[in-house]
Amino acid sequence: YLHLITESFQSQSVKKGVELTAHLPPGEVLISADRDKIQKIIVNLISNALKFTLQNGTIRVSLKERDEHIELSVKDTGIGIEAERLALIFDRFHSNDRSDLKSGDGLGIGLHLTKELVELHRGSITVKSELGKGSEFTVVLPKEQKVLAIDDENESDTKLTQIAHPSSEIVKLPEIQNSGPAVTNILLVEDNEDMRSYISGLLSSEVVQVTEAGNGIEGKKKLIESIPDLIISDVMMPDMDGFEFTRFVRSKPEYRHIPLVMLTALSGQDERIEAFEIGVSDYLNKPFNETELKVRIANLLALKAEREEAINYMGEGEEPGDSEDVQTHFIEKLKAYVKERITDSEITSDDLCQAVNMSRRQLFRKIKTETGFTPGAFVREIKLLEARKLIEERKGNTVSEISYAVGFSTPSHFAKIYKERFGVHPKELLR
Repeated sequence: YLHLITESFQSQSVKKGVELTAHLPPGEVLISADRDKIQKIIVNLISNALKFTLQNGTIRVSLKERDEHIELSVKDTGIGIEAERLALIFDRFHSNDRSDLKSGDGLGIGLHLTKELVELHRGSITVKSELGKGSEFTVVLPKEQKVLAIDDENESDTKLTQIAHPSSEIVKLPEIQNSGPAVTNILLVEDNEDMRSYISGLLSSEVVQVTEAGNGIEGKKKLIESIPDLIISDVMMPDMDGFEFTRFVRSKPEYRHIPLVMLTALSGQDERIEAFEIGVSDYLNKPFNETELKVRIANLLALKAEREEAINYMGEGEEPGDSEDVQTHFIEKLKAYVKERITDSEITSDDLCQAVNMSRRQLFRKIKTETGFTPGAFVREIKLLEARKLIEERKGNTVSEISYAVGFSTPSHFAKIYKERFGVHPKELLR
């Protein structure tokens, strides 16, 4: 698990010119732990190391096994931390005031949360650092224990629960329902063999078949052999990267409407905008949460099925469809209208009809065939996507602020449907 998480940062480290290596024991090392919270701990430490390590620097992730505990360390050759600040870096509201750091590059809440998660596992975290020479964070966790797990819906309530070893729990995709012998085909385009094997094993089941490709060129060949129901593509790949592969997919009429999820370590706004501009259906930052990936996939497949059902329902006797340009203009016009009234909690179907000068029946039919959404669901989707953008750009401090900013009058309802759509509670992203 540690190896996979480290691998997911490789493309990001290569782009920054930093050498990231993992030094792990050759055999299995098993501990009793909460899988999701262990991921947050590791991701936070590696992310911070990458953030504060300059080009040509190194980051070393290592694991040592003792009789009753493990020692996990993340050591970098970054900018280091002043001695007088070492005692403060785990404080909740501590941040950097160094002039050589970008805005928002504080350690603050990230390390505070990391320390809390470590202590929930009855463990400890320490740091050694020297200004200008780098830092080393060491996490010590007991192998066997009962851990405190936070209830996702109420963080103030905690309970003791024994967490099973991750390998004993293989979650399928229960959201995908097939009638008869039909199998959902997913094309996975990923250059890292370990990551490809991990995702394939995560998704494969009796009703889900995963076809693997090592880069965009191989992905094109697999597309020709068999048209998949959904595509998952990495961004940073040799020969043909994810952006070029996506452009190819969207340029061909026979592939244009296949949902495409992009996995990326590129978290910048420019990369996200480019991804959506070339036709990516959804994207997920590496390292990703397993449940979140499955929820995203299930939602896209359900939407694809609804769209196909709507098209079939219209029948062959309907008028010929509009050109691609007309369809694109129609959807973009509606998106722009919803975004203009993003804080309005009462955008109705009649409002949309007036915006594009259509009857209710025409609007319903056109939105349904083009997107798979009903008018109301279309408005909600645009609002949720805008909320996601605000959360990722940290332009709201609480769930309530984000909720009101995108026109949801009840924060609890907003949080519920956000989690249903993206597979993660918004408060988890705002910590």
